[in-house]
Amino acid sequence: AYATLAANLFAITAVFGALKEAADLRVMREGMEAYAATTGQAMQSISRSLQEATRRQLDYGDAMKSTAQLTAAGFDKTMILEMGTAARQASAALGHNFEDAFNRITKGIQKAEPELLDELGIILRLDQATRNFAIANNLVQDDLTLFQRTMAVHNEVISQATEKYGSLNKEIKVSGIVQLGTAFENVKKSALEGIAPVA
Repeated sequence: AYATLAANLFAITAVFGALKEAADLRVMREGMEAYAATTGQAMQSISRSLQEATRRQLDYGDAMKSTAQLTAAGFDKTMILEMGTAARQASAALGHNFEDAFNRITKGIQKAEPELLDELGIILRLDQATRNFAIANNLVQDDLTLFQRTMAVHNEVISQATEKYGSLNKEIKVSGIVQLGTAFENVKKSALEGIAPVA
């Protein structure tokens, strides 16, 4: 009796979790549409482009979450796509898990944390990155704003990733199994998104 109850509770919890995720996805999509109408910045379009940049190793829901977080942090479309491409190249070249590589690239840049990037072979020196940015833009290093410092970190990380792994871009294919899993997640979430309001 206990085993039957536990199995039923597990099944109900799993269904509830899936429906909740689908409902959250719908809310996020509507929020992005409202944001685009207000600011003219089409985050859904950026999310789709991010999926393409990562060769569909991110499902649409994860791409939307990442786009929303990075846009809120002040990154534009070009910078977001550069992060996705850098993560794809580094994970393929090193045989590293893509999701982890993507999180390390995005969080390493946002938080300027060198230790997050070390595992990807990217050595970040904050003083050098900000100095290079200041020189390139005719600015004084000590007078850089917080966002300018973030841009300096972004430029340094993307530059190193491109230099180390960019030439491997056309030679290494991403995992077809990961792409299949992503496609399945997209289908599942789309189906559940329609069911969630009724449920």
